[in-house]
Amino acid sequence: MAEALGVPLDTLEAWERGKKVLVAPDLARIADYFNVSTDFLLDRRKEDMEFHLQNPYSLAGYIFHLDHQRVEKEEMADMVSYIQARRRIKQFLGE
Repeated sequence: MAEALGVPLDTLEAWERGKKVLVAPDLARIADYFNVSTDFLLDRRKEDMEFHLQNPYSLAGYIFHLDHQRVEKEEMADMVSYIQARRRIKQFLGE
């Protein structure tokens, strides 16, 4: 892993033992190595995450699961259509 990150092995070991502080560029390389966000590595979580479902770029980089199965793009589109239809019905009924 040290080689893949472009750092000496003793630096990697110092990070692991907490004897050396990571700087932002190193943290970004580690996140890239594991294909996760730096927020994930830092255990930062938002209670609410906002997605604009009609904009596919809003969902880029996220994988959604339902019932232990990946939600495919077509299923997301179906979900958006369902929500839109339900809102139109509620509006029509005056709810």
